[in-house]
Amino acid sequence: MTTAVRRVELSDIREPGDPGPGEALLEIAAVGICGSDIGMWAATDPYAAFPIRQGHEFSARIAALGAGYQGPLRVGQLCAVEPLLPDHTCIACRRGHPNCCRNLRVYGAHLDGALTERLIVPVENLFPADDLTPELAAFVEPISIGLQMVTRSGLAAGDQAVIFGAGPIGQAVQVAAADRGARLLSVDVVPGRLDRALANGAELAVNSRADDPAARIAAWTDGDGPAVVFEATGVGAVFRTAIDVVAHSGTVVVAGTSNDDVPIPSLTLVRKEMNLLGSRNNAGVFGQAVDVVRRYRERCESLITQRYTLDRVPEAMAFGEANPASANKMMVLIGR
Repeated sequence: MTTAVRRVELSDIREPGDPGPGEALLEIAAVGICGSDIGMWAATDPYAAFPIRQGHEFSARIAALGAGYQGPLRVGQLCAVEPLLPDHTCIACRRGHPNCCRNLRVYGAHLDGALTERLIVPVENLFPADDLTPELAAFVEPISIGLQMVTRSGLAAGDQAVIFGAGPIGQAVQVAAADRGARLLSVDVVPGRLDRALANGAELAVNSRADDPAARIAAWTDGDGPAVVFEATGVGAVFRTAIDVVAHSGTVVVAGTSNDDVPIPSLTLVRKEMNLLGSRNNAGVFGQAVDVVRRYRERCESLITQRYTLDRVPEAMAFGEANPASANKMMVLIGR
């Protein structure tokens, strides 16, 4: 349980009980720790609130199914777990966007999450992944974030796309964009992350502290600008650069968040007739994300950089904050 800024406490809690109709009791297998987890722990994330049991990227085995269940899931099955609980009634849900439900609840953010041994969730949130390791099944959630961004962008095979931010979400975007057959350029300030981007198929990696990304992007696209720009840093100056470099009629997809307001140059927006899109969670692509992880199993495995046990979560959070270059995706292994 994260009880205060930079304080995680290990404690005994009551068993969750038996699952009700439409629910499953889970034995948690693996939990990913991402940048937003570290941000919540350090209270730099805009959604940070205490106390909260974190953990929104997770896999689990089904321990029991609620009375009357007659679907395809079975006890003992390993599943990737979608952490979203929309209300299914608000305008966003009615329009097919439960990922940005007005009353959205997310395990590990609004509800106690998966950094525990057992948890009850709706069966509709479970996606079978018996052919994956627990760690890869937990990695489905960040891949779904990248896949949502790529889906929103309309990226097509052969398109040139720039990814600002080569951390966990930027790398998830890279996997999903590669699956579409796009050509990719990665921008970051951490050399280790850029090395990882090149190893995983980026044509070019630009360190924006040592080089001018706008000039490199212009040269790479023969002056046209990229068809799509993905912004996964949450840095205001990077957001502005994304708008400046995107091609006329191009698309900028933003998933990086910040507490700071960023001015939007309306003249550039209109002159380029660009699409400026936000992206949050995933809207119905979680099952597709399972398939992407299957197709890119080795690449996804290479992005998992550290492994911890449940009692070492405080150590994992501190390491992730202090070592952004080497801590790409940390996994907490729970249970057998």
